[in-house]
Amino acid sequence: MSLRSLAVLTAVLLAPLTAAWGQDDDFLDEEEEDFFQPSESEPAPEEEEEKPAEGEKPAEGAPATPAAPAEPAPEDEDALDFEDEVDEEGGRVEEDLFEDEGPNEALLPGTDTPRIYRAKVAEVEGSSSDEEVMAWEAYLQEYPNSVYKERIEARMDELLSGQYRTRLPREGESVDAEDEELLFALPAHMANINPRTKAQIYFEYGFPNYQGGILDFEYALLRNVSVHGGFTGRTAGWGLEAGLRYAFVKSTKLKFVATLIADFRVNFGPVLFQARPMLGLGKIIGPAQILLTAGAEIGTRQFESVAIIGGLHVHVRLAPPVAIFAETDFRVEQLDRATPFAFDVVSLGLKFYPKLKNRTDDPVELGASGHVPAASQYLGYYVGGVGVQGAYFLDSPYVGSKRKRKGKK
Repeated sequence: MSLRSLAVLTAVLLAPLTAAWGQDDDFLDEEEEDFFQPSESEPAPEEEEEKPAEGEKPAEGAPATPAAPAEPAPEDEDALDFEDEVDEEGGRVEEDLFEDEGPNEALLPGTDTPRIYRAKVAEVEGSSSDEEVMAWEAYLQEYPNSVYKERIEARMDELLSGQYRTRLPREGESVDAEDEELLFALPAHMANINPRTKAQIYFEYGFPNYQGGILDFEYALLRNVSVHGGFTGRTAGWGLEAGLRYAFVKSTKLKFVATLIADFRVNFGPVLFQARPMLGLGKIIGPAQILLTAGAEIGTRQFESVAIIGGLHVHVRLAPPVAIFAETDFRVEQLDRATPFAFDVVSLGLKFYPKLKNRTDDPVELGASGHVPAASQYLGYYVGGVGVQGAYFLDSPYVGSKRKRKGKK
């Protein structure tokens, strides 16, 4: 057999085997695909997205995930302050480094904190003295164990002492009406009806030959009680005069005063003793004042009769520094006679009120006046006169002090 015939025969014999082998390979490939492919009933697992390792930059082309913004640091409520805090007295305020000023701070009963104290200081700033005292009293009642107790009590003492130094309220302040002073003018010839601490001088020269006057000091023991003493020159001559004044009504609300006057007099030439009890009334109506006195003069001489004395004074304040006044004072004695002895003088004059620093209660009063007899009987040697007057009113620290201090304890 030839080689060609052998090759053909071999190809014929191997042809079925080659076809079968091809079929087997397709079977295996199909099974392998079914084995590795998920079935239709089972979902295919999602491929995990590759995340760059920490510190690695994301691959180019992939959108970078923006980093979450960092939260801002909380602002400190109390910023650092390198300046020392100063209190209302100019002293340095010591800070409490261990103070818990949070809303849920735990405090011992009756104890405050610097923040509470500073808030109270700001609250009372600009208040009148009495309002501030009451505010601090209420504060100490709420915080009796305050760490600032000594400072608060010192402040209250300062405010109270300032109130007692003057009887009238200063600008921006107020006092109780029962402690406020009434400002009545001093008459020329009549007795003073308003108890106040003062020094007074008055001199009168009459025509053709008469000299009279007053040199007197009055001290107010209380707002409505005073004593006085000095020298006076009257128709009977010069002498020593002293006495007591008691204002049983002294109302700031009514602007009215009613005073009992108990004076006695020792005349030098001739020597004689006289008692001068009187009632004085005073009323302020706007810029005007009306003063009235009525009483008696009782002498100790054997045949001396009781004399009726008194007067009327009208005073009008034209402006804060100046006023005008008209006054009439009378004396009637020897009432048992058919024609009693009578003497009545009318006075006209000016008053001046210069201001002093830190005083609003008219501390200085100056006056000038002219006098003429309006009706007289058996006194022909007096035809008129002129007079000058001056007075200085002192501060009275007693007013209200006992009542107020007692109430503070």
